[in-house]
Amino acid sequence: MSKKVKIILIGFLLLIIIILVSLLVFLPKKTITPEEQAPNLVREVGQRIINKILPSIRKQTPAPEETEETEKTSSCFILDEEFCTQGEFVYNIYGYLVGLGFRLPKGTKVYTPFKGMMESDDEKVEIEYGVYRASVLLDTSKDDWARQETRTIFTALGYHKREEENKKQFNKGDVFVLVGDSPVDPKLGDYNLILNFRVFYNRTGQWYTDINLLREFFK
Repeated sequence: MSKKVKIILIGFLLLIIIILVSLLVFLPKKTITPEEQAPNLVREVGQRIINKILPSIRKQTPAPEETEETEKTSSCFILDEEFCTQGEFVYNIYGYLVGLGFRLPKGTKVYTPFKGMMESDDEKVEIEYGVYRASVLLDTSKDDWARQETRTIFTALGYHKREEENKKQFNKGDVFVLVGDSPVDPKLGDYNLILNFRVFYNRTGQWYTDINLLREFFK
């Protein structure tokens, strides 16, 4: 390569370098306007605030409390599960059904099968030609219960105690009575609890034992 050609190549390279430098120096630079800066600034400040506040919120926020399930879930609802299958149909000397009899530990809880109002507590009731001491609950679960042609009565025969002495209104599943130790009536056997559902007809004043309702709870 001749000296003249070398000089031409060097001159060409110098020209290219000058053009590139000129472009870098003289081309207008992109500027960020205040309008473009504002959103970025807001996001940055907001993120800083969140990063500072979030840990303290996490510390102060209490863990959700575990709620205890209070609704009864035993198969017969009226008694705790261990006693549900221990009932036996009890008949008097005339062959009439008195109710479903149990021999349970003293203090066993009897729960209300429906919303109701206590009609009598530790009083004597007549069932199928027999008189027994009992606690009686009137079904008031329907708004118009007082205008119904029939009334349903839940009866816990026996010498029982109340968990709350002055309580008259009961919700479904409340403790109704605590079972006593003495038999309901020795003539009926050694049962210290006999459960009975009775239906009262307002027009005729007649009672009858609702065995179907007993079977509905104690299947």
